[in-house]
Amino acid sequence: MIEVEFHIAWSAIEQTAYVACYKVWFDGELISELTSDSGLKQPVISYLNYNHQALLCDDDKEYDSEVENPDFVSYFHERLNSQITINSCQSDEDESKEKISFLHQPIGFKGFSGALPLLGETLQTALELDDRVSTIRVHEILSDVVVAPLDNLLELLNDSVSIGPLRVIPDALHQNNPYPKQKDWYSGAAAWDVLGRSTSQIDEINHWLEDDRRLGLGYVVKKSQLLAKFPI
Repeated sequence: MIEVEFHIAWSAIEQTAYVACYKVWFDGELISELTSDSGLKQPVISYLNYNHQALLCDDDKEYDSEVENPDFVSYFHERLNSQITINSCQSDEDESKEKISFLHQPIGFKGFSGALPLLGETLQTALELDDRVSTIRVHEILSDVVVAPLDNLLELLNDSVSIGPLRVIPDALHQNNPYPKQKDWYSGAAAWDVLGRSTSQIDEINHWLEDDRRLGLGYVVKKSQLLAKFPI
């Protein structure tokens, strides 16, 4: 199960709202935290839970820290940080979800609206590891952790419809938009676009309007087309 949390703040510098903090949980455990300053100049990955099962490999589980290195966290942690040690264990804002603190070098990334990474693409950072393959692999892992949850959330939102309390009434010159957007549903504009191109939708609505076992209002929706006459 994936959970996301957004902290929204106001930037007095930019005079706009922005995402000050974006957190991701995998299976009830915090795995990452992204933050942004109020100037929206440099968002960073400010926290990674290197002990999360999603970031551990088989070699991590076989590593005998008591014999080899008591400060060892994981190979992924070792790749991203010069020193390897667990600083402390502390409680997060939600006391039921423990947040373990690791020595972590904040990772700057290219984002938008504050602490949000660019959607639908691999996370862009300034990380450069020893070889190109490792650099690509690390960015793929980070993208799975911080970008993929937002892509999934966007897909869910695109499949939903938000209908607001006010309705737009089209005028006589209204032309149907064949590709209504999600934001058009809030004002009701998209509903007119759908009705204008779908006879089956009109029939279904009329069934609800006329049928005594439904609304029984005595009204029907009729589709008509006006043709302008021009002198020859």
